[in-house]
Amino acid sequence: MNFFKHPGGVLGPKQIESLKTVQSRTDTYSKKAFAKLKSITPLDYKPCVIKHVNIGPYGKGQGHKEFTNDCTQAYLQVLMWIITNDKRHCDVSVKIINAWCQGCEKFEGSNAPLEAAWGITALVRAAELLKYTWSGLNGMNGMNGWPSETEKHLMVFIDKLMWPVLTTRYNEIIRWKNNWILTIIEALLQISIFKNDLKTFNKYVKEFGDICTCCIYPSGQNSETKRDLMHCAFQIGSQIQIAEMCHHQGLNMYDCLYITLEYHAGILNGVIPENVKQDELKYVWFTHSAWTVGLNHFENRVKRPMPQLRKLIERHTPEQALFNWGPGWVHFQTY
Repeated sequence: MNFFKHPGGVLGPKQIESLKTVQSRTDTYSKKAFAKLKSITPLDYKPCVIKHVNIGPYGKGQGHKEFTNDCTQAYLQVLMWIITNDKRHCDVSVKIINAWCQGCEKFEGSNAPLEAAWGITALVRAAELLKYTWSGLNGMNGMNGWPSETEKHLMVFIDKLMWPVLTTRYNEIIRWKNNWILTIIEALLQISIFKNDLKTFNKYVKEFGDICTCCIYPSGQNSETKRDLMHCAFQIGSQIQIAEMCHHQGLNMYDCLYITLEYHAGILNGVIPENVKQDELKYVWFTHSAWTVGLNHFENRVKRPMPQLRKLIERHTPEQALFNWGPGWVHFQTY
C-alpha cells in the first residue's frame, strides 16, 4: 500500500452515502436505529474533561467514564451530521475534541492504556470524518468546516499523551495476544491514517496479522474465549474493525475471522462446542461490538453465508455502539 484513502476508518464511501438515506427509509430497522441515535446525541451535550486522568483496574480512579463517553459521543455526533446534514452536530463534536485536547494534561494508571485506546480511536475517527466530509471545508454553503486549530490541538494531544501511553504498553504486552493488544492496535492504526503515516500503519497491519494467527485457534476459539464472552467480544470487535479499516484501504485481513465469528455466535445462540465445557464459559451474553460489520462483509460483500452470526444479529438488532466499537447498524447491508 502506497497511499491512504480518506476518510479512512470503519466507514467507507458506500457506508457514508448509505447513511445519508437513513431519514428517508421506511423499514423498521432503520427507523429504530435512527431514533436511538437521535436520542443519545443531544445538541446541548457538554463534555466532562478531567485534567488528570488516573484509571485503575475495572474503571477505578478518575476519568474512565468521562473520557470514553465523551469520545464515543464525538463520533456519534458526526454520524448524526452525516445523516441529517445538520452542521450543529459537527460543532458539538469539535467542542468535545477541543475540550479534551486542551484540558487534559495527564493520562495515567494501570488501565489507562486500554481506556486511552477506546477513547482516542473514537475521537480520531470522528476527526477523520469531520475533516473529509464537512462540506464547509472550503468555505462552501456558509459553513466553517473542519478547524485547522482543532487539528493542531489534536495532534499535540496524540503526540504528547496518547501515543506514549499506547505504544509503551503495547511493547510490554504484545505477547498477551488479547483484547488489550488488539484494541491498542486499532487505535494506532486509526491515528496512523489520520496522520498519513504509512510506515506505522503497515507495521501494525503486519503485527495484527501475526497476532490473529496466534490468538484465533483452528477450532474458532479465541484467546479470550475461556476468560469470558464479554472480553472476548471486545477482542472480536477490534479484530473486525481492524479488518474493516484495512478493507477500505484495499487490504484483505478478514479471511481468518470467519471461523471465530461463527464459533462465538453459535455459543451466544446456545450451541456449545465439543471442545468447551459449559462451566468454562462465563458472561455468556450478547455484548454490542461490531458483529454486524463482520456479517455485512461476509454475507453481502463476499457472499459467504453466516447462519449463526445472522441468527445472533437478528435477535439483537439494531446493534449499538460500545466504547470504540460500532454502532454496527450503520453497516447493515452496505457493501
